[in-house]
Amino acid sequence: MSLWLSRLPHDRRVVPDCELVPKVSGPRTAHSSIDRVPGSVTAQVSIERDSRMATVRLRVANDPIDVEAIEVWVDGAIGDALVRFRLDTGAARCTVPMLPTTQALPVVGVDPAVGLSGTGLGDDEVVVPRLRMGDLVIDDVAATRLAAGSSPSPLLGMTALGRFRCDFRFGEQQLELDGRTARDEGDWFDLSSLVGAQPMVPVEFESFVASACWDTGAGLSAVDVGVARAHPHLFEPIRSARGVDSAGVEVPSELCRMAACRVGGIELYPSVCAVVDFGPLNAVIERPITFVLGMPAIVQADWTLDFPRHRWRVRRP
Repeated sequence: MSLWLSRLPHDRRVVPDCELVPKVSGPRTAHSSIDRVPGSVTAQVSIERDSRMATVRLRVANDPIDVEAIEVWVDGAIGDALVRFRLDTGAARCTVPMLPTTQALPVVGVDPAVGLSGTGLGDDEVVVPRLRMGDLVIDDVAATRLAAGSSPSPLLGMTALGRFRCDFRFGEQQLELDGRTARDEGDWFDLSSLVGAQPMVPVEFESFVASACWDTGAGLSAVDVGVARAHPHLFEPIRSARGVDSAGVEVPSELCRMAACRVGGIELYPSVCAVVDFGPLNAVIERPITFVLGMPAIVQADWTLDFPRHRWRVRRP
């Protein structure tokens, strides 16, 4: 399940035939970079030799069409091909493009996931033997494979992220995977999840508490129309809009100004939110949801989601 509401085909670039060139700096840290070729994307990753840890650059930007929405991207590699992934904790599986390397992978099933509209995705399921984030290699990653010429972006979802303690440092635009030396101060909270391992966190408003999917793939936060109508003072209408769900189906929505809220004791300032009908999605998933915390809210803080230990925390940058 992926709940982001807008996608732009022109920014879904895959650059083949890139060479990973290691660079050594200092006695303990090896740096890896991907050489730039015309039209390519680049990644900067640092790896501690003594631990299974990678620090990856986050590319955070406003959507060029819907300026209220925020996208976050990371660069990785499948074989010799450099792939720019949308960082998507709302996606149960990773999604990979059709490349010579992925085309040869045997199909192991059909993706049962659905979009916000309740429409099934139906992409081929494959297992990617090696997915690289700089020098960090993630083995045997369950993924869905996009059809050739399709417009959705590759996704770095929970079949990869869910193996690690992930330190999302949006203030520094960095993602640290398995940061065993990361700062351990602050309160830890129990982390619950959906069936596909997508993280859930409580979001406190002045009049109610919502259980929200913490979704870095959501360009906007999203609230069910029934919740917004029950609390109109917290969701002030701005204008009507039409988004696109992960199945490529247009979803009518209304943009609103979401009131300030608190997550893990940290206040998040008002941000733009989409009011949508979660009914079609909830009719076909095991655990209904009514709220998605998206990037305009998430980017206001730094978060650690320790997926193996089922705990999370949040702090100011």
